[in-house]
Amino acid sequence: MLRLSVLCVAAAAIVASASVQAGDFELLEIDGRNVKWGPPEFASGADVSFSYVRSIMQFPSARNCRTMTPAKVMAMGSGMPFEAFDAAVKGAFAQWSRAADIVFRYVDDPAEADILLGTQATGHGIAFTNVVPSDTVSHGEEPAVATLEQATICFNPSLAWNAGQWHEGLGRDFRTVAGHEIGHAIGLDHPGPRGAMMAFKEEFASRVLQPSDIEAVQTLYGRPDRSAK
Repeated sequence: MLRLSVLCVAAAAIVASASVQAGDFELLEIDGRNVKWGPPEFASGADVSFSYVRSIMQFPSARNCRTMTPAKVMAMGSGMPFEAFDAAVKGAFAQWSRAADIVFRYVDDPAEADILLGTQATGHGIAFTNVVPSDTVSHGEEPAVATLEQATICFNPSLAWNAGQWHEGLGRDFRTVAGHEIGHAIGLDHPGPRGAMMAFKEEFASRVLQPSDIEAVQTLYGRPDRSAK
C-alpha cells in the first residue's frame, strides 16, 4: 500500500516568489494519480469522518506520525487547552466544507474515523500529514483519482501555540496550521511558498482560504451544493 507523508515547516531558505493566484494550485499525487475521499472522480462530493487519538497509536508503515499520542497532550506541553484545540480543528474543517462539496463528521471512536488527529510522541518539526490511498485494484481503465482510505495528522506538542496570527516569538496560529494540514489530508499539495493557506512558508500562509485553495478543493470535490451544508 502506497503512503504519502507531507512535512510542513517554515523553510527560511526558500526564496520568496509572487503570491499564489487562482489556477496555481497543486494536488497531491501518488503513483501518478491524484487522491481524494469519496468516488474516484474529479468534482465529486464526499462525506469524511474525523476523530482524535485517545491513546497511544502506532502506524509503523507511515513515514511520519508513526507513533501518535492523545490530542489532549497539546494542553500539557503547548499551553493551549484541549477545548481550544477542538474548536480550532472544527473551525478549520468547516472552512474547507464551506468551500466545496465535502462534509466532515466528528465520530467518538477513533477506529471509525477517516482522519485521525493527535500529537507526536517525539516532537519535531511543526506538523505532519500522512495519507493512505486504497489498495483496491480496479478493473478496466484506471481512474484518474485514487480513493483515500486513511489520513493522520500529528502536531508537535512541545511548540508554543496560540489562537492568533503567527508571529515569531509568540507561537504559532494553531487553526491556520490545522487548516493547512487538513488540506493535505483531503488531497491538496503546496502551490508555492506564500499567498495561500496551502503555502509552504508558514509565516506567509493565509489564515483564510484563498482563490487557489478554493479552486483546488473544488477541483476534487466540486462546489458546496448539497443541502447538508
